[in-house]
Amino acid sequence: LEPVFGSPPIYVVVRIEMDLLRELRLDRRQATVTVEVERVGRTSVVLQEALLDADENLVARSRTTIVRWHEGKRAPLELSPAERVALQKDE
Repeated sequence: LEPVFGSPPIYVVVRIEMDLLRELRLDRRQATVTVEVERVGRTSVVLQEALLDADENLVARSRTTIVRWHEGKRAPLELSPAERVALQKDE
């Protein structure tokens, strides 16, 4: 979103769900993480993440909810129409 809005917006994590499915061996030294937008709300975004090992086996999956944050007011901030469009491109 930085190219659209200048400085990067601030988000805070409000929920994480994670399933650890298998061992990720340190000696393999390679892993891939994918992140997809599941849903865009008024102030929040729900993301789905996957962690794959070097053989592309699913090691872990997670679902994270992040909230757009107003640093000065220390409160949630509504997503702008432009932010919503940029985030929904991945849906």
